[in-house]
Amino acid sequence: MKINYKDRLGRKDFIIAIILTPIIVWIPIFVLWAVVSLIDTIFALMLSTSGILSLFFIVAPIVASGILSLSILVRRHHDLNQSWVIPVIIAFVLLVLSSIDKGIGGLMSFVYFLYLAFSKSVNEGNKYGKPISYKNVWEKIGIIKK
Repeated sequence: MKINYKDRLGRKDFIIAIILTPIIVWIPIFVLWAVVSLIDTIFALMLSTSGILSLFFIVAPIVASGILSLSILVRRHHDLNQSWVIPVIIAFVLLVLSSIDKGIGGLMSFVYFLYLAFSKSVNEGNKYGKPISYKNVWEKIGIIKK
């Protein structure tokens, strides 16, 4: 399995991918956390109070969501015939804005989402390939089975 940063992602697939990414990332982490907590409770191993384990349950889904979201953004910009540099810069600016003021950062993120969700795709092929309609959920969010 590898993350796809090369193809294009249309409007419909973009919206589906944005909705599915957190679900696909957070559900396995939640299930794993529940299993660890159950084992911890049954055997009194004190795992849940471990700082490293708690950090894993916080950092792992954030990193995974970030990597998959970047793949989605890059492929959506490819569909608009734009370079991968644009979503990286915009993501950085939105991160900085959110750290300064969550309200402004959230509003600007929403405006950016609306731009990507409603911008018309380049119908013909461009340097990033022909328009693609993904059938597989894993392909939509950027994970391609090989």
